[in-house]
Amino acid sequence: MDSGRGEVLETATGARLLTPRSATELVDAAVQLMRRHFRSLALLAALIAIPSLFLGIIARIVQPTAPAAAATPEAMAELASSVSLLGVLALASVCLASVGFGALVGSAANAYEHGRTMDPLAAVRLALRRALALIVGNMLASVLITAMLFVTLFGAATIMGLVLTGVALAGGGTLGTLSRTVGLAIGVATTVGAMLVALLFGARYALITASVVLERRGPLSAMGRSRELVRGNLRHTTAVVGIGIIFYIVTYVTALALSALLLRDMELASTASSVVVVVVYPFIGCLMTVLYFDLRIRREGYDVEQLTKALDDLPPVGGASDSSATAMSPHRVTGSAGVEGMSPDGAALTDRNRW
Repeated sequence: MDSGRGEVLETATGARLLTPRSATELVDAAVQLMRRHFRSLALLAALIAIPSLFLGIIARIVQPTAPAAAATPEAMAELASSVSLLGVLALASVCLASVGFGALVGSAANAYEHGRTMDPLAAVRLALRRALALIVGNMLASVLITAMLFVTLFGAATIMGLVLTGVALAGGGTLGTLSRTVGLAIGVATTVGAMLVALLFGARYALITASVVLERRGPLSAMGRSRELVRGNLRHTTAVVGIGIIFYIVTYVTALALSALLLRDMELASTASSVVVVVVYPFIGCLMTVLYFDLRIRREGYDVEQLTKALDDLPPVGGASDSSATAMSPHRVTGSAGVEGMSPDGAALTDRNRW
């Protein structure tokens, strides 16, 4: 193959990116993708974070204080009203986070395959069109993960109770040092086990957002699609998701500690750390994007599919043809799944170009 054709294949397939990768290689790929497009992705992250930060500030203002022992009916009514408002604000924050992360994934996917992000406003519009599916899908997954976590903790608590009862009976009916030691060990094991269960179960639904935004799936279909892609690669997916969670937590805790040290006010420190952690959003979006394509390569041979499309797009030897003119069209998503219904620059595509 001559150099000209090799260049076309590289351009059409994004060959440097469309290869199976290990968990650490995916992290490196996400970092490189974020670095190349940090300005655009950071601008998008800031754009979608502002409403959530505003809601967080309102929540801290209306946060109720515990009523006095002799609380009046008026005080209790005010407390109930504040709690209800906090619930509404929390729900609104979850909805905004789901839609905002969808916009980030859509823009990162465009950058991953086409070398340039979508216009931030176009990315937001794309996510808003899929808002209901994004919100419902992620909420359903959260409910399932919470239920599984509850079942795990309930089972562990039952086992702990039985073990401690047995130890107490063996010791004459009193809880001694051995019982407390056993209880502590079981408690630690339960906490670690519950975290692992939540992580493993959550990894199965890590690609709901990508499935909704990039494949125009509904919430239930996206949940099934995520399970399908993760099947057979659960350990690999869990490692990638775990790295993302750890990175987010470490960044937030570090920012919170430094802010508390400098500002000496926990409420201000919490707000400041929420602002600082916005810079992590582009990395998480890029990480989930490269994971999505990596699993498609592993399960569906997506890299081979794109290579085949790239070969089909090559003009015949000896001259140009209509196919070469088509390949030069600025609104054709060449050899790529792309963002559903969008061209590389975020413009709407016709149904013929959608996948």
